[in-house]
Amino acid sequence: MIEKRLTEVSGIVIMEIANWVMSDTAPAARAAAKHFPELDQEDCAMHMTNLCISYGLGVRDNTSTKTSYNLKTRSRQTITKTTTPSGDFEEGKEVIGQLRALNKYFSAGNRGSHLTRVQSALSRPELVSIVYPETRVAVCCKLLCCSIINNNVMAALSRVIKLRTHFPVSPAMSDISRL
Repeated sequence: MIEKRLTEVSGIVIMEIANWVMSDTAPAARAAAKHFPELDQEDCAMHMTNLCISYGLGVRDNTSTKTSYNLKTRSRQTITKTTTPSGDFEEGKEVIGQLRALNKYFSAGNRGSHLTRVQSALSRPELVSIVYPETRVAVCCKLLCCSIINNNVMAALSRVIKLRTHFPVSPAMSDISRL
């Protein structure tokens, strides 16, 4: 069913490779849910998948914020309480931080154009390194997808420009290549 819908929309015939769709924003999730009704997946499930990955990696905590009025100081106070702490994958936050730094490095100026040229030469999809703000729900998923797709291209470029002098890579980064 997905194959048929993608062929109708884009004119490209591809194999069905996905049974689950994730989306970056709520409007995009609703649009994806409308385009692929056979997945029987609600847009909130797409949002929850992103949250679960972020919590599991230890990047984000589930918090609740309450505003109260302090009578002594006669001012409003905002109290943020962690309702669900982030996950047990202790290296996750470090890996995501290094991936953000790496993608930020390759998204700037000439390095971004070099990345695009190498992607073309290697017949890879031209996926620009985008660094989303940490407050975005889908930041981990987008960052992981982009980094996995660009892994070989970034590795080739890093050999050429000796990237290791710019970014000391921790052992946790080897986990990304296993994904």
